[in-house]
Formats: sequence, C-alpha cells, structure tokens
Amino acid sequence: MKITLCSSRTLLFILGLVFLAATVVTWGLGGYILATYKQISQFSVSSLTWVPAIVMIFVGVIFLVAGVSGCVTSCNKNRICSFTFFLFVFLTFVALITATVLVFVYKGQIDDMVAKDSNMTFDGYKQPGKEELSSQVDFVQSHLLCCGTDNYTSWEYSNWGQHNHSHQVPLSCCKNNTECLNGNVDRMPRVSDYIYVEGCIPKVREFLQQNLRYLAAGTIGFLLLLFLGMLASCIVFCRKEENPYFNLA
Repeated sequence: MKITLCSSRTLLFILGLVFLAATVVTWGLGGYILATYKQISQFSVSSLTWVPAIVMIFVGVIFLVAGVSGCVTSCNKNRICSFTFFLFVFLTFVALITATVLVFVYKGQIDDMVAKDSNMTFDGYKQPGKEELSSQVDFVQSHLLCCGTDNYTSWEYSNWGQHNHSHQVPLSCCKNNTECLNGNVDRMPRVSDYIYVEGCIPKVREFLQQNLRYLAAGTIGFLLLLFLGMLASCIVFCRKEENPYFNLA
C-alpha cells in the first residue's frame, strides 16, 4: 500500500507538471488561432476554427487548476486537493469525449458549409463596401495556395471577373507577383507556372478535416493521460485514514 501510495503521489506530481505545461500550450494555440483566423472572420465557416480556439482557452483554465492541485496533493498529501484534482480531471475527461463526439456528428455538414459560404464570399470580392471581405479572400488564396472556388477559372464567372477583369485572376492567386503578367491568364504560356490552379473550396475542406484528424489523435492521447490522473488521485484520496501520511486539510 505504501509503495502504491508513493507511486501515485509521484504520478500526480508528474501529471501536475504536465497539466501546467499543457496550460501554456493550449493558451498559446488558442491565442494563435484567434489571432490568425481573425483574417477569415467574414467566412461563416470560420466558426469551425473560432469555437475550438475558445474551447482550448477554457480547457487551459481547467489544466491550470488541475496542475496546481496535482502538485499540491503530491507535496502536501492534502486530501481535499486530491479531490479537486480528480474533479477537474474528470470534467476535462467528459468535456473532451463530448466535444469529440459532437465534432464527428457534425463533420458531414462541413462540405455544405464550405461550399455555400465560399461561393457567397468570393462573389463579394472587390465589391463596394466589401473591402474587409476582399482582403480575407486574398488571405485565403495566398495562404492555402488556391485560386477561385472550384479552380482558377471560377473567377471568369464571378462578379469581379465580369466587371472589366475578363480572363484575369486576383494577384493573390499568383505564385510570384512580380512575374504574374498582372493575373492575365491569356498571356501565360503555362497557367500552372504562374498561378495556383486548385480551387479554395477543396483546400478549405481538406484543411478543416485535417484539423479534425489531428484533434482526434490528440484527444486519444489526452484521454489516456487523464485516466491515469484520475486513477492516481483516487488511490491517494481513498487511502486509509490510519495511514500516517494522511492529512485531511
């Protein structure tokens, strides 16, 4: 029993440090997502990235409390802190399972959301009063290395293409702005040498689905870690009261 208790406290201390480190990581990633994807706030599909960012910041708060509780429990043998650690780890465990299930339940809606939203957004490119939307379309094309909704020819049938930009694409489609022939595809000997030819809808869709795969893989690892934390905290909390190491408060 003493060896098991000692091992559990050691595991609690290690997990406490891991959770404290995870706090910094989750807050950093959450802040990065909020800052970076502010560039696509005009896309309603951007909520698929904003929501995980907010969730990560919230989970970071839970990690902080759990980390402090785990370290205090292992060092001071405090039973109340042990229960606090177990409670917050359990809440995180349930939240991760719930979030993962919801993500995969609504995964099938991503295709429809991306297609509908992208078509509406690209149609507003360079239209009066749509300056912020236009800059975000340029951001998506230059960062995801895509052009147009379905492919680069989509610009020919867009509002922008039909207003004095026939056979042209925006400069954000160019691989090199200094050698892009002003986006005029008719002057390009080989289009793929000058501009990105793939559409943004499949690129955005793949980007979101790839993030879901990473989220699922990370969640599995965290769930295992959380299970070990709950197990260790239960051993410490449920130890016999006659144990000399016991301290109620």
